[in-house]
Amino acid sequence: MKKTTAFLSLALAVALLSGCESARKAFSGDKTAPDEFAVYSRPPLSLPPDYKLRPPAPGTVRPQVNSAKYR
Repeated sequence: MKKTTAFLSLALAVALLSGCESARKAFSGDKTAPDEFAVYSRPPLSLPPDYKLRPPAPGTVRPQVNSAKYR
């Protein structure tokens, strides 16, 4: 019984003290700022393989003309 109580007390103390450390970091004025001189390389942008528009069919009405009627 004494070993169990001692173990639980020790475990509780460790949990509470670790919480104090994170609370101290959260409420302290010592904030770690990001490095403004760090350059992060990113992969280059690329176009999708099928990035073509279909040509309009001859004789069809333009979509801009029809859209004003339905507003």
